[in-house]
Order: sequence, then structure tokens, then C-alpha cells
Amino acid sequence: MTTILRLLATAVVVLALAACGGAADTSSTTTTGDDAPDDGATDDGGDAVVGRTWVLDALTVDGEDVTAASGTTPTITFGVDGEVSGSGPCNQYVGSYVRDGESVELSGLGWTEMGCVDQSVMEAEQAFFTALPTVETMAVVDGLLVLDGPDATFEWSEQEPVADAPLEGTAWQLDTFLDAGPDGAASSTIADVEVTLVVEDGRVSGDTGCNDYGGDVTIDGDTFTVGQLEQTEMACTEPPGVMDQEARYLERLGATTTWVIEGERLTLTAGDGSGLSYRAAADAVAVDADG
Repeated sequence: MTTILRLLATAVVVLALAACGGAADTSSTTTTGDDAPDDGATDDGGDAVVGRTWVLDALTVDGEDVTAASGTTPTITFGVDGEVSGSGPCNQYVGSYVRDGESVELSGLGWTEMGCVDQSVMEAEQAFFTALPTVETMAVVDGLLVLDGPDATFEWSEQEPVADAPLEGTAWQLDTFLDAGPDGAASSTIADVEVTLVVEDGRVSGDTGCNDYGGDVTIDGDTFTVGQLEQTEMACTEPPGVMDQEARYLERLGATTTWVIEGERLTLTAGDGSGLSYRAAADAVAVDADG
């Protein structure tokens, strides 16, 4: 069964902070000179934090380094709309933030619940999502974004801009269902079930994880209109829930009205606000197969 995004209420965050040692020290010191951190404002009136994607360099919890397995790249992005989002060592997350100078409060954090096989990754994941809601301050120090809490410190470097993958000819792999509504809940796909999409020559095609499918598509600007979809008729029993996921996927794909690509991520959105989120596969360019 697809695992639904857990929403972490602000009240839970407050209780977690209390459990970690009570109220934070409210004393402050003033730092001057070249070593002084800034609150993210740039000399030209812009913002050195918001609207950029940051990649985790180091996470320290209770004085100990927490390192994920090689190849994992946790990220964080503070949006101009007050949304914070990114990826942990294994799962994606989203929530809200309120910022006042160097003070910052993260709330409503929720994340997908894909199970990662590597135990070290899951341990890093637990430490990451336990520490992230406790962050209280942010500052840019020597080009690094530093998020600090009572017992944890995150250090992030700015991610180099990633060129947008082309919509057509790219092999897209579904990893997230996006639900409609103000909560914006999300759910991950079933583990080890690859759901794919290729857009090419006025057609969409791919694999639901059980059956092949295809149909016509009309793209005009940011609009994306899918015609009647056809599919093969295999009945799959493993893993549990794969046929329900297939039906959900094809229904949502058929209801798509708009598309947007940011870097290597494609999001298709329906008129009711629900959507599908794909990432470009490692072999991003699809192979053109006749027939």
C-alpha cells in the first residue's frame, strides 16, 4: 500500500524542543568584522538564501557528525512563498517557514515514507528529520548556509544551477503523487515499482509498473492535454497495491492540464490541484523504439 505523507504539526515540534532540553538560551553576542554572519540579505537588496537550492555539507547532532551513505544528497530550498522543501537522505519533504532576520521557525513538516534498504541511510534519515524541525536560526557564513538549533547544526553549500531537462525525449520516472487541497499532501510510489513516462512526437507512453500504456498528447505552452489512454491488460498481484496504484496513476495522468520542469524534475498538475511528480532517470534520454 502506498505510504501517505506524514504531517508533523507545529505543536509536536514545540514538544520535541521541550524534550530536547527546555527553553533555548536567549542571551546574545555581537560579532563584527569579516567573520560576522549575515541574515541572508545581499548588497543589492536581494536575498542570498531564498529561492536557491542548498546541498547538505555537514550535520552535527549533539556534537557528533551524522553522515549519510555515499551518493545521498540532502537538499533544502526556502521559497519566496514561505514554503520550505527538499530531500533528506532518502525521502522528500515539504513544510512552511517564518523568518525574522536570523530567526527562523519551520512548521508543518511532512515527508514521503519510502523505505531505503541501506541501514546507514535510514539512520541518517532519522537524525535528519528529527533535527530539522528544531532549527531556530539561519545565517550565511563564508558562503555556507548555517541552520542552528539547540542540539543540531546544519551546514549547506549552494547547489550549482541544473539545466532543465527537456520535456520530450527524456525518460521520466514517477516518485510522488501530489494531492489537491491546502495541505498539499504527497505520497510516494510503491517501493521497487517503476512507473515511467516518455513524451515524444505528440504521444505519451510508459510503464505503470505492470502494464505498458500510451496515448496522444497536445502541448501548447504550459498546457498539457492527454487524450484517451490505452494499455495492455496484464493482471499483476505483486507487490500488493500495484493495480490500485496503476489505476490512480492513469486517472491522474489523463486529468493533467499543465506541466512545469525545474532542473531534473517534471510536475504534471490537474485542474483540481492534484499532480504527479517525476525525476529524470539516470539515463535521462529515452531510447526510441519502433512499434
